[in-house]
Amino acid sequence: MSLAIRGAVAGADASRAPSRGLRYLARRFARNRLAALGLVVFTAIVLLAAFAPWIAPYSPIKTDFNAYLRPPGGAHVLGTDELGRDVLSRLIYGSRASRSPSGCRSGWPRGSTAGGSATC
Repeated sequence: MSLAIRGAVAGADASRAPSRGLRYLARRFARNRLAALGLVVFTAIVLLAAFAPWIAPYSPIKTDFNAYLRPPGGAHVLGTDELGRDVLSRLIYGSRASRSPSGCRSGWPRGSTAGGSATC
């Protein structure tokens, strides 16, 4: 069999291959528990970053010198830092930093190339 005929036969076989659509990919993704968990965590971080001003209980930069180094509990779920700033609010607002332009230049392109979702 000549090379031209082999190429034509291989091309015909490739065109008859079933196309795998989005449903196949979703089903395959759902079977992988770690991938599904990663998607849930990623979605939670993106939603926290998007709605940080409404979710965070306190301002991340406002200091309260009467509440410095408070342990977790009560009004401050994760406690306060050395300047009396709420740690939970700082974590929530900190999730926005990964969505900043510097995050887009460094980590997001690599992750989106590997994962297939460019959301900068």
